[in-house]
Amino acid sequence: MFGHRILRSILTLAAIQLAVGNILASPQYNTLLRLVPAGCEVVAGIEDPGNRSARGRILVNSRDSLLDFADISALAGSNAMSGITEVVQVATSSSAGPLREHLLLASGHFDQARIFQSALTHGATRRDYNGVAILIVWPLARESKQMTDVRWMAVLDGTTVVFGTPTLLQLALNRYSTHTQVDANLLRRLAQLSSKDNSWAVVSMPVPGLTTYLAPQAVSESLAGVLDHSNMLSIGARFGNPVKIDFILNTLSVEDALAVRNALDIPRFIRAGTEVSLQPYLRRVRVDGNQVQGTVEAPSKNLDVYLEALVNQRLGTETIQ
Repeated sequence: MFGHRILRSILTLAAIQLAVGNILASPQYNTLLRLVPAGCEVVAGIEDPGNRSARGRILVNSRDSLLDFADISALAGSNAMSGITEVVQVATSSSAGPLREHLLLASGHFDQARIFQSALTHGATRRDYNGVAILIVWPLARESKQMTDVRWMAVLDGTTVVFGTPTLLQLALNRYSTHTQVDANLLRRLAQLSSKDNSWAVVSMPVPGLTTYLAPQAVSESLAGVLDHSNMLSIGARFGNPVKIDFILNTLSVEDALAVRNALDIPRFIRAGTEVSLQPYLRRVRVDGNQVQGTVEAPSKNLDVYLEALVNQRLGTETIQ
């Protein structure tokens, strides 16, 4: 089951691993999206259609969001979390700092009583928020240098788990209680992605946010330089061999878009940063006004090993990848 296949990682295509199949389910129909607060900078997700023949990874996310899934599984117990079918991870900035607010949403079938009992034995405390039972999860001793945030957790209707910093979790619960629909801007971004995508991510950051929080090994110096003039990135991946990753990048001007296109022509537009060669292949790149669209292909085995190497180098840093 998905909940048993946690992959430690940090960003470009990382974090959580699960089985994915060939069902054509567009990201815009993900059932968890209506809980995502409007205006969040990083939103990424993946769905498990129940086919064990293929695997995939959740896309772009922050370090804190990566720790959330491992922690919620440890707190709730692996058996209680084994029925996960969808995951959405969210990160955004606040007065606490860049990308310091984070939220994990998981869909499936959950035993609230067992989850609460397990979490309480691990030191969580209980309270209510607008009639919803909440667990307050204090920083875990084993992560004293990585995760210092107090987080809240709730189980909704036995089908949804929400876990994250209080600010985002309260906003998610407010959307739940008022039956708010999916944020229109997020929905519009997701509608640009293919229905064939198994995993997806949308990133919206003020310039130069994309490179300020990008892990150094993620791209070449030439590409990182032109990304300073980009503020939106959408990614959709289809996992197989090779892995196919579609991207849509919004820049500030036509000139910036052409600069990105030229930087992508450089063979090593992804910096190795490890002893592993990713061997990406760039295809179907085009510029449409201030937007750059294209597809990257990479051997699935190379991608797995490459990402794990990046995780081992970068886990515990304030970056995304």
